[in-house]
Amino acid sequence: AAFWERSVTSTMNAATNLGNSLHSTFGRERFGRYNHGAFNDATHDEQQTQAVMATTTQNRAAIEQSLTTLTQAQTPEDYSAATLTVINLLGSAVTSPPDRVNMMETLS
Repeated sequence: AAFWERSVTSTMNAATNLGNSLHSTFGRERFGRYNHGAFNDATHDEQQTQAVMATTTQNRAAIEQSLTTLTQAQTPEDYSAATLTVINLLGSAVTSPPDRVNMMETLS
């Protein structure tokens, strides 16, 4: 469990870094090859960036809490339920489809 926890943390760090977060927010036209997706009509780029970073921080906190629950699981049922929670949270935290695929490949 500890090895998988480190793998999840490392993968989450790569998928939720600033470049990927901005990439998912502003799209390819704004940040070149580092970003993809459509620009959402935010009135102020700074506010949108702050909102994305706040969401990313909240998602990371939820994933870290679920990893703690996973490492403290006492039964096979608790372990499998905690693992499913981690995977579901990762799926919702990582907004870029290519990053989701890469994340699942890395963790499988």
